[in-house]
Amino acid sequence: MDIKPLVSVKNLRHSFGEGTLKKEVLHSLSVDFMPGEIAIITGPSGSGKTTFLTLAGALRGIQEGSVIIDGLELRGGKNSDMIDARRKMGFIFQSHNLVASLTAWQNVALSLSFIKGETARSAKAKAVEMLDKVGLGKHADKKAHQLSGGQKQRVAIARALVRKPSIIMADEPTASLDRQSGREVVDLLKRLARDMGCAILLVTHDNRILDIADRIIKIEDGIIEETFVSMEKIVVSIVELAALIPQYVSFADGKNEKESGRKKLSEKFAQMSDELNRRIADIIQRNMPETFALQAATLQKLLNRLVSVEAHVENFLRIVSSEDKLAQARFGDNFIQSLEFLLITMNESMETKASNEIEMLLSMTTAKSDTVKKIRDDHFEKQQDMSEETKIFLFDFSNAYVHIVYSIHLFAESLKEWAELSARVKSGPSI
Repeated sequence: MDIKPLVSVKNLRHSFGEGTLKKEVLHSLSVDFMPGEIAIITGPSGSGKTTFLTLAGALRGIQEGSVIIDGLELRGGKNSDMIDARRKMGFIFQSHNLVASLTAWQNVALSLSFIKGETARSAKAKAVEMLDKVGLGKHADKKAHQLSGGQKQRVAIARALVRKPSIIMADEPTASLDRQSGREVVDLLKRLARDMGCAILLVTHDNRILDIADRIIKIEDGIIEETFVSMEKIVVSIVELAALIPQYVSFADGKNEKESGRKKLSEKFAQMSDELNRRIADIIQRNMPETFALQAATLQKLLNRLVSVEAHVENFLRIVSSEDKLAQARFGDNFIQSLEFLLITMNESMETKASNEIEMLLSMTTAKSDTVKKIRDDHFEKQQDMSEETKIFLFDFSNAYVHIVYSIHLFAESLKEWAELSARVKSGPSI
């Protein structure tokens, strides 16, 4: 069953002023936002981002075009329709908009005031629970003026989420925060929204937080100039791609039906990697912020090295499929088991991107090449009766394995580079 957009915008136009002073600021915008999606809207000041957000958030009337919120058409709708649409949303703004005379939990509970059947006791319980989720459980009784900027924004997040909305509308939520506080706020918002299954539509100038998005939309001069998938979405796809390679080993015995299975896997890998290359190249070609472009280039190198690993594994398994020679060499089973372990370790390193696992993979692949050559040479010495043809096969077999190990080592180096770059983007000085 097709998933319908949570927010659907078609041919949206909006103007300010009247008569000769009338100026159109949004020009026939069309875009859909899906359930659970995190979409960032970026662009220069005065481009129409906030105007678009207020229209999509049912905070302004629709002049021309269509805005449908969860099946409810806003254009031409009654005031009650606008209210019903807003009840499906949570709002977060740059200035927090907390009531200074109220405590943190009271500010959060305000969002529940107009819900039928909600009592003062249940509202407080829900407010305190949500404050605990944003890390402010111990500050629930503090007044707004007693909180830091980052803490105030956490209260605003709790207030937006406590009603369990379908979508969060956020306008420059990190603009008044320093780097660390801003990163903490968006990471928290992303985690809680994912847990609750709600979408986020976030307007920002802050290039440091682009990586949280599933999709980035650029608005300039009231027109949607670009829309593309974010880095994190591509990383997830590369992880899925890497997970295919260990499956190749199950088709190592050369049987016809298994050969067919490996071919299907290989075709799927090629299709996925080509699509990923296209998406990354699309980002690199655009005039994106330097940090974003560097992330894209690093991911492209990582993907290319993963493709190299797959090619070497395919070549190795083609050699292995020569069963008679492998049996004569009495040499292959340990290598196949070792390969499977190595590929699984590579895959786990890609999934976690943990520095200790990457370093372990680098260490394993540094040692294995020399070990393979030594095992092969020792085997030659012990098997004096080995035919020349089998020796050639064994040499090709072990060399193919060494090429896999080397390609995985290069992949691990690129993975380490990506992990370090991601960490700098999130918490370090601007690069």
